[in-house]
Order: sequence, then C-alpha cells, then structure tokens
Amino acid sequence: MSELALCATGIVREFRENGQTLRILDGLDLDVKKGEIVAILGVSGSGKSTLLSILGTLDRPDSGTMLLGGRDPFALSDRELSKLRANELGFMFQFHHLLPDLSALENVQLAARIAGVGFTEAADRARDLLGQVGLSQRETHRPGQLSGGERQRVALARALANKPSLVLADEPTGNLDPHNCKVLLDMLLDLAHAHQQAFLLATHDPNLASGADRRLRIVDGRLEELP
Repeated sequence: MSELALCATGIVREFRENGQTLRILDGLDLDVKKGEIVAILGVSGSGKSTLLSILGTLDRPDSGTMLLGGRDPFALSDRELSKLRANELGFMFQFHHLLPDLSALENVQLAARIAGVGFTEAADRARDLLGQVGLSQRETHRPGQLSGGERQRVALARALANKPSLVLADEPTGNLDPHNCKVLLDMLLDLAHAHQQAFLLATHDPNLASGADRRLRIVDGRLEELP
C-alpha cells in the first residue's frame, strides 16, 4: 500500500434526474502508484469529471471506499479533510483559473500560503517550480500577459506547490494547440517521475493520453485497461 498514492474500490455514484436514477459510476476500482501518470478517457458524459470530483474529495461516493495517502478522506472531519486535500492533492483544469490580478509567482505562492506555508518558503517554492516549468523570466507577469501554454504551466506549478502525492487534471490541454500540448505533457512526465508524484489525467485527447504510463477508459461506469 505504501507504493500507492490512491486506492479506490467499488466506487458508486448516482444522480436523480426527471424521476429516474442515473448510475454514473458503477463499482469502479482504481489504484494509482506514486510517480505514475494515468490517463482516463471516455466520451462526454461518461463520468470522467464525476470521478475526478470524488477522487479529489470534492464530492462523496454513494458507496465504495477510498484511501488517499493511506487515509480514508471521507472518515475525516471537515477541517481534517481540508488539510488532507491541501497537502495531498493538486488540481489542474481545462481553464487555468489563475487569479488575474496576481502575478505568476503570486498565483503559485498563494496555493502554498493557503496550506499554511510561511511567506518566504512559499515564495521560494514558487520560484523553484516556475523555473522547473520554464517560466523564470515570467514571474512578474499576470495571466493576461501570458500565452495559453504559459498559463497552463503556471497552473501546473501551482498544482505542485504543496508537494502533493497526487495531481488531478481535468482536460488540462483542452485549450492548447498541439505544440503546447506536447510541451505540457513532457513537463508532466518529467515532474511526475522526478518527484514520485502521481498524475491522473481525464482527457479526450489521444495525444495527451499516449504519453501516460497507463491508459484507462470509462465504459458503463467502470474502468477498462487500454493497450
């Protein structure tokens, strides 16, 4: 179990719509190892975002169990869960969600500050991570002064600010051209393997998925392995 960043077993999630019960996830199982990049593919509405919301502890399953960093997040108090989420998880989205009035450095630094890291250490972490994603010369630029690819690299640095064991990325290349998609993928691979951090990518992009260590597809609420 110590090799696993995440272990989810028998995850079920249902929604009520027009008087009917829709079972989006149907006994889904997933293990993700430390340092591993796993891509989850599926058509729109197949449950990719629902799954990421549960694995990111933003939603709760109707049944099933999950261990994150060896702990059951849904057995924790709200305060304990917030702390676990801040320290064990990083998030990336299709739309970067950077704060427009903050610089690249401040956006990354803020994530660490929210988790309780001191000002100087948070700034040092932010500078180091921006350097790792090739943006040392863009620290003082605000999101509106950065290209789409650069904004997503800032979002990647922010996701790593608290040294999480698992980063959840929901269509992180959805707004990027093929060149910037490859740049971001190469950085994900390098950082995941160098720091033994797991990445779980929900995507419909076969180019992004092709670089993952494992590829899975959601079919009828469960995951199946792809070659």
